[in-house]
This record gives sequence, structure tokens and C-alpha cells, in this order.
Amino acid sequence: MNTEPEIDKEEEPSPVDEEEIENETDAENEGAKPAAEGGAEEAADQEASDDGGDENADAEELSAAEGDDDDDSLGATCTIEDAGPCKKVVKATVPVEKVKKILSHNYEELASTVSLPGFRRGRVPRRLLEKRFGEDLEKDVKETLLAESFDELLEDKDLKVLGSPSFDKIEFSPESDFTYEAELQVYPEFDLPKYKGIEVESVTSEIEEGRFDEELEKLLKSRAEMVEIEPSKAGADDQFIGSYELVEEGRVLKSVDQAGFVPASGNLEAFAIEELEKLVEGWDRSKAGTNDGTPLETEVTVPAHYPDEVLRGREVLLRFVLEKTQTAELPELDDDFAKSLGAESAEDIK
Repeated sequence: MNTEPEIDKEEEPSPVDEEEIENETDAENEGAKPAAEGGAEEAADQEASDDGGDENADAEELSAAEGDDDDDSLGATCTIEDAGPCKKVVKATVPVEKVKKILSHNYEELASTVSLPGFRRGRVPRRLLEKRFGEDLEKDVKETLLAESFDELLEDKDLKVLGSPSFDKIEFSPESDFTYEAELQVYPEFDLPKYKGIEVESVTSEIEEGRFDEELEKLLKSRAEMVEIEPSKAGADDQFIGSYELVEEGRVLKSVDQAGFVPASGNLEAFAIEELEKLVEGWDRSKAGTNDGTPLETEVTVPAHYPDEVLRGREVLLRFVLEKTQTAELPELDDDFAKSLGAESAEDIK
């Protein structure tokens, strides 16, 4: 039995990775041969210490830029041209120092999260990161620069934009200023004339007799609560609730379990019935809601707009079975009602 402890082994680089690693290290250490285990990482350390060219120069340049500007501003500048009524063209520039600073920051974040064969996380050379991920990373940086610099310029220039701007001539390079143009609509600018002291004619209107009471009744009805009453006491403006059947020669063609009508409307569900109020007045409703209740029956013609197409135009007996009746109970016109409408008291409504 094998009792030797397991030892984590560093991932072996693929042939392609080996070639890239060799290219990275041989440029500065020609003829040097890294140790068999961890050789690529040692070569990366060698490059980090000995490569005093571009990366160190960039670091010094970025350090100087950070010393000049400690805030998060991109230092964007622009010129603004009028392109028509309420239309502006903004020509913007972000200095190359800021471009490099954001690129460097993003590469540092990437290096801290990505690992490649032969390198520990955080130790992958930037040149290799640029080769593998540079296109996608630079695309993200370009979008970030565009969005943040534009917002910065809008605030700095106090531009009030209508709708969405359109961007054009976007130029991005790691070694030059980031530039673009934006066409946008802005709120119109105008001088408000002096209006204080202008004389205006006061207009008064007279309320027609009875109009106030009519509107007040509408207001109360809009806040009414439906309460159940005895069917025998229900009137033409009350609601009759029940079910109905359509019968032809003793055969039930259609049953509807939930139905209702107000006699004063002249309509019982989809059926227009002449003198419906008089029909309801003569209807015995004393036993409504019980098995002994008398249904309301009348001959009708099924209308053309009835949902069941096969029944349209047929002469049938409509049999309505009453279950209950409801009436609208109006609220009291008091201070509580007035406050529910936002007024201080009932007198304010009157």
C-alpha cells in the first residue's frame, strides 16, 4: 500500500504556453535555463526585475499622473458647437495619462484573478495578459471611458439633455488621448419675461340652480357602499343578483350562475327588456333566496352580440332566479367624509 502523502503539483504548461513563456523570458535572459520546477515563474520574476523598459516607464508616468490628480476625475475636456435649435455637438478628449491609468488598474485586477499554466495567480506578466485578453479588456476600458467622461462633462458644463445622445468618431488607443463626438438634444434656453404686476381680468361664473346638489349627489354615490336589503323593498335603482336560464320549448339551452341587473337600466345582462321596471314591480319577491322563490320570467330574443353564437336570434324564455338585492348606502356629508377628500371640513365642500 502506498502511504506517501499527496503533494500538490503545479499545472504543467502546454506546448503552446511553453513557447509563449520561453518567448517572454528568453528576450531578457538568453541562454538562461530556469529550474525544472517553477521555472516559468522564476523567469517572470527575472523579467519583472530586469525589464526596466516600457513597463517601468509607464509606472513612473502613471505615478506622476496620480500625484497631479488625486481625485477620480478623468480630466475630460471638450468643445461645444451649436448644430441647430436645441442641438449640440460635443467634441470630447480624455488625456492619455488617464487612459493608461485605467488600463493599468484593469490589468492589475485581471492579474489578481487569472492564472495561466506555469504562473501563479498574480504573477502572470502583463505582456502575456495583453496577448491573451487585451482586445476584450481594451473594449471594456473604452466603454467605461465613454460613459464616465460623458457624465463628467454633462455635470461640468451643466448640459440638460433630452433623450439619448448619439456617439461618433470614437478613437481609442492605449498610447494616445481618447476622443469622441456626441450629438445631443438639450432643453431650450430663453429669458423669462417680467410677469409680476400684469393685470388680468377676474372671471366669475354662476352655478345653475340645482347643479350643486346634483354634483354633490354624484360625489356621494361615488363613495357609496353596497349593502344588502330585503328583496321586497328593493327599488328600480337597486341591484338584483341571482342566476338565469334560457329555455326553449321546455328545454334549458343555457344556464348562467352569476348574473345581476338594475331595473332602471332596462337591461338584464345582455338582454334589453322593454318596461323592465314595471315587470319587476309586479314580481313577487317575498320568498327570494329560497327554493320556493318565484322566478322572473319574460320572452326575449337572443341578441346578435350574445357570446354563444348558436343562440343568437332565437326566441327563448328568460328565467331569472333572485338570490339577493343590494342598495347603495351613501356616506354622511360630515367632516370625516370631507377629510377623506382632502378638505378640512364639510363646509369646505359646500
